[in-house]
Amino acid sequence: RILRGITLGRQIAFSPYLFSCLKDGNADLNYKEFIQSSPKLMYVMGCIASVKNHFEKLKEPMSGQVIYSNAGISFFPLIKEYLVKELGFDTTEVDFIKGGMTARKKELIKDKFLDGRVKVLIGSQTIREGINLQNRATDLYNLWLDWNPTDLHQLEGRIWRFGNKYANVRIVIPLVEDSVDTAIFQ
Repeated sequence: RILRGITLGRQIAFSPYLFSCLKDGNADLNYKEFIQSSPKLMYVMGCIASVKNHFEKLKEPMSGQVIYSNAGISFFPLIKEYLVKELGFDTTEVDFIKGGMTARKKELIKDKFLDGRVKVLIGSQTIREGINLQNRATDLYNLWLDWNPTDLHQLEGRIWRFGNKYANVRIVIPLVEDSVDTAIFQ
């Protein structure tokens, strides 16, 4: 029961909308409500918009942004929909890598991210090890803290490594105040 309660608390910190939809059995999910009900997701969307605007002002190709979450994987399409409809990305500029995909499809998406065709990559634990995303990436947004600190280090290593054209990267871990997030981060 304790672990179930902690997991529920983590899901609510990720997006309270998920809890209300899952509790009510609502199959009609709304991308805007999903994102806007979550301070964590709204913060990340603001960061991504800021990076996009920065590169548009410079008239340079945008750097790669990686969103990681090992929860809510079935809701990745809602994140993509928000990025496309609200932040103005082309549908081909946002993609995701998750478990259950063929190795070939993962490799194809990774290659598109590395050469700049995919600007925002959303990934599950599948990207944590063995997928190098460093060529053009400047930001990693970790929406779901794993219990093991080694997992965090592995995840950071996807973009923070030799071969990145940018001298600095940002690892962003948004935490919801007074939630399970802060206890896990300690």
